[in-house]
Amino acid sequence: MLRCQSLRVRFARRLFSASFSRKDGLAVSSVHETHADDVGQFGLRGLHRPSDWSKISSQCVEQCNALVTKCSTGSTVSPIVLQHLDALSDTLCRVVDCAELCRNVHPDPDFRSAADYAFSDVGAYMQGLNAHAALYDALVKLEASGHDLSAEERIMSASLKKDFEQGGIGLGTADRGTVVALNSRMHELGSQFTQNLQQNTLKEISFHPEALKPLPSALIRSLKRSSSDPGKVIIPMLPSAVSTVMQWVSNPTVRRQVYEASVCHPNTEVLKHLLNVREDLANALSFDNYLSISLRDRASTESPMNFLESLSKEVEKKAQQEVKILKSLKNEAEGAGSGGHIYPWDRSYYMAQAKAKMSKPSDGSSLCEYFSLSSCVEGMGMLVKSLFGIDLLECEASENELWHSDVKKMQMRHETEGVLGYIYLDLYPRAGKYNHAAQFTIRCGREQGPGLDYQKPVVALVCNFTNASGSDPVLLSHGEAETLFHEFGHACHSLLSRTKFQHLSGTRGPVDFVEIPSHLFEHFIWDHRVLSKFARSVYTGRAISQNEIDRFQKDSTMFSGMDIQQQILLSAFDLELHTKPSSSNWTQVYSDLFKTFACITPANNVPWETTFGHVVGYGAGYYSYLYAKVIASEIWQALFQNDPTSRASGDRLRFDFLMYGGSRDPKELITSLVGQDMSVRSYLRDAGILDDGEHEKENRERFKFLF
Repeated sequence: MLRCQSLRVRFARRLFSASFSRKDGLAVSSVHETHADDVGQFGLRGLHRPSDWSKISSQCVEQCNALVTKCSTGSTVSPIVLQHLDALSDTLCRVVDCAELCRNVHPDPDFRSAADYAFSDVGAYMQGLNAHAALYDALVKLEASGHDLSAEERIMSASLKKDFEQGGIGLGTADRGTVVALNSRMHELGSQFTQNLQQNTLKEISFHPEALKPLPSALIRSLKRSSSDPGKVIIPMLPSAVSTVMQWVSNPTVRRQVYEASVCHPNTEVLKHLLNVREDLANALSFDNYLSISLRDRASTESPMNFLESLSKEVEKKAQQEVKILKSLKNEAEGAGSGGHIYPWDRSYYMAQAKAKMSKPSDGSSLCEYFSLSSCVEGMGMLVKSLFGIDLLECEASENELWHSDVKKMQMRHETEGVLGYIYLDLYPRAGKYNHAAQFTIRCGREQGPGLDYQKPVVALVCNFTNASGSDPVLLSHGEAETLFHEFGHACHSLLSRTKFQHLSGTRGPVDFVEIPSHLFEHFIWDHRVLSKFARSVYTGRAISQNEIDRFQKDSTMFSGMDIQQQILLSAFDLELHTKPSSSNWTQVYSDLFKTFACITPANNVPWETTFGHVVGYGAGYYSYLYAKVIASEIWQALFQNDPTSRASGDRLRFDFLMYGGSRDPKELITSLVGQDMSVRSYLRDAGILDDGEHEKENRERFKFLF
């Protein structure tokens, strides 16, 4: 019945001065705000020290118990029961979502530990409510009453009933208790899997500096020395460090050793138990498997595996051509005795070599002078101003609100509607912090009742962009800028949503639907008409040229077939995890899938599955990443291809799509923008798989995309 945004929606020097100034003199405006009394960290009232989490959790449960009584004992059956249930959900989610953020980003380990306990305690209480018969009965009575419910109220009621049913509400008391226990255990194991991944980044492997050529000597000198062998330097298992080795170190033995060392062995047992619990949950609820449960909350009605297999056929030819290039380079570098295979630890290295050989940038780093972090934030503000008439402004936080000195608080303010919501920017790495990029929900929007203001949504954008030294500006690769815009797309979905119920606000919708805005916003960072307004060299002030973007865009699709194959492979593996018996040999299953969906050779007996963090939040739904990319390409083509800063198109996106959050049928919202003729043509063309006119010559049914 009740779900919070524990699913993260996607890797120190201060980002800005107090005035949010940039080195090149441009600035984002700031505003002063008044604050309610006792605002604590993350904006949560009363949160000032780690011990406050226990008090906040207890207060949350007390408030929820009162709301449960109000929901389940009322004699009058009316739609107001939905408002009571939403107030209950809001009370829980304010604590659970905030605790989820705190345990992932707070610099104080005591805060993180206390938040972890709060997350578990309140989460367990929430699981119990999902099997609360009196709350479910209130919904059943409402449906039977004949009240004329609005479209949003009907979706709210259906969504709550579905959650109750997944909580085992239709089972006997004993079986219902089993389902509650399984759901709680599933969340515990998911948390353990994630914590193990974070702990895994503390692992180290050491090499003699000569083995790390051709890494720059300055970079090698910056590495820590091994305490057991001072002649060696240490490579930490941070994603950024592993990626650097995979892409640049020429020694294949080093690359292989780092690849194998990066797996997270403690997760072998955790994954087995997690999948077993999900399998038991499906059996208890009379589903064939956990995938069947997951598909109840999806926008698409097409078989995910059919979608992946169809897309795989379209990219296979290009991927095979790309692998031939890599094999040729490997034979040149390592000799014919290398066996003619491309392994996972060869992939990134020889892609980079191929691009370098053709005088092509390998990762967008050659464009970084145009993408200072401050100019990218300025570009985000420019974009929402053009599309929606919204200013992105830095605002003053209360004395205790920010959890680290690097964090900045922003507001979105509409030209006539006023403040729409708030965004915290936490963009630099530090010890103990979540080490990828994600939007975290803190508070969702909702109608609070007659005479009360709309509850303004609050989110945090969490990234880990490399610090600069001294007074130098922080520079991003194009890929990092794309990541920032991706997460900002999630933030816009959250803040521009205006639903009656927080349970349906913003990104609280089907996972294959809520990824669409984030992928759509990636398109803007590729369009010169947008980039020319903010992407300027920090050295010369010159705007990035059309030729530079066109060349890099073409270069970026050089290995698009293999890139898409990799996403198809991960998506298919995710589906297999949740359809095959939980006792399966998952290392072998992953290896076998290579033969179907990839053109490179898998590693032997390397338990890569132990690093697949998406199994926690996207269980049986990772294919949504590709699904959303396809739809985002269609929306871009329909709305923004001709004019990416059109206010008319921006208003259509906002008022026909974003504002509804999860309160409308996703298919209706998508087709309102692009029509019924959905296909993968635009996506394949964007990826360089199809030429501009090729899809017109082919049978259009071949590219048809189904909901």
